Amino acid sequence: MRTGWRLSSGKTVKRRRDGDTRIRLTDRVVPATLLLVAIAALSWAYVATIEPYGMDVGVLLRPQAIASDVDNPSMSGVDQMEMPGSNDTHRMEGMEDDHAMSIPLFLTGWVAMMSAMMLPAVIPMVLLVTRWSRSQAQPTYRLVAFVGGYLLVWGSAGVFYYALIEILDARVPASEGGARVAASVLLLSGVYQFSPLKDRCLSACRTPLGFLMTYGNRMGRGWRGYLEVGARHGLFCLGCCWMLMVVLVLLGVMNVLWMLVVSAVIFVEKVTRSGAGFSKLAGAATAVVGIAIIFSPRLLVS
Repeated sequence: MRTGWRLSSGKTVKRRRDGDTRIRLTDRVVPATLLLVAIAALSWAYVATIEPYGMDVGVLLRPQAIASDVDNPSMSGVDQMEMPGSNDTHRMEGMEDDHAMSIPLFLTGWVAMMSAMMLPAVIPMVLLVTRWSRSQAQPTYRLVAFVGGYLLVWGSAGVFYYALIEILDARVPASEGGARVAASVLLLSGVYQFSPLKDRCLSACRTPLGFLMTYGNRMGRGWRGYLEVGARHGLFCLGCCWMLMVVLVLLGVMNVLWMLVVSAVIFVEKVTRSGAGFSKLAGAATAVVGIAIIFSPRLLVS
């Protein structure tokens, strides 16, 4: 006798007589997992070769400029940039030009970054989508559409982060005052980890089966449905992680080390059993660091 479960899409998922509902190696799950891992690895390799154009050091981490400001409080960061005889100021003189990365080049690097940082945490969702699509025509195209919709959302968000970088570079000086402004944004990022919106979006990311039970009926529309559901999942993911990416911008958006740190936080939040609690812990730590820098910017150069 066979039994099954009826999902919101009206599709019945059957259970075999032996009760074995585990994902078998003969399914497309293993190739899909290996493909995602390969894409993430290649993306990491590509990101490591990108010329950062100064974006590997965010406004929060300009210790040379802040140290000069602390030692010479009567001199502004702009004055020091114009000093011809200092090696440190040569770096500051070129900072504006170093950040002149064109938006197409930035978005190319950004999509590669998102592929490297986000895809490992999306593997549980992709595994379920793979099983969902295996009985349908052209399952590979459907899976590609899902991942494409997900990356389309993050790629579009790159326009916001590019604008944010340009605004911070233009408006936040490399000084104690600038450090306090950046630290205030860091504090807000920590507070966001405790917000209801963060909790809702993180819950959707941590429960892929629940997400598909809610939105999986849309995947019955062919590859366009998979694209839509992938984009919807991307929106939840963006709502979950957008402030973590702001933290990355503050630290250095093209810095591979900080990318690894932030991607590790994202992975633990979304995939591990204690991810929800870890999210709050990361938020508290971020807020504490932000408060400490607001009251003592010299911590950045000590």
